[in-house]
Amino acid sequence: MAHDPAVTAAAENIFGEPVELFEDKLNLKLPGGSPYPWHQDWSCCWRAHTDELVTCFLYLDDADETNGCLQVVPGSHTGKPILPFRSGGHFEVDPACVPADRIRPVPLRAGDLICFDSYLLHYSDLNRSAVPRMAIIYTYNPARLGRINERRFPALSSG
Repeated sequence: MAHDPAVTAAAENIFGEPVELFEDKLNLKLPGGSPYPWHQDWSCCWRAHTDELVTCFLYLDDADETNGCLQVVPGSHTGKPILPFRSGGHFEVDPACVPADRIRPVPLRAGDLICFDSYLLHYSDLNRSAVPRMAIIYTYNPARLGRINERRFPALSSG
């Protein structure tokens, strides 16, 4: 599914060129599941690679504020700022840098897709519902950079 044009088209439109899969993961937020703090993907996760990354969340379940949908600060990626970490933290943005008046929840239906770049300030709250919430998260880089993340995880071999 990561290579399905219905998914890759959004990232290709953002970059204006074909894309390569950089990373994929399943996000499962169980009932009572903890929040994921405010962060920017670039500064917390991928500095060793490139900042030319687009992340696409494909929701497998309806997502709203009750079950911990994504929350963003629109425009926070403009100018590619690198926000300071919380004191003693390794990736969580200092809460003083999160403009509370600009936070927007992004409720989506199962099958909906949201894409954003690696500097966007984002967060998801705890799941207060009685059911799990799942999303597949695909991150892409421009194809001209090649498969820059393929050696991140060891390959499995038969034998």
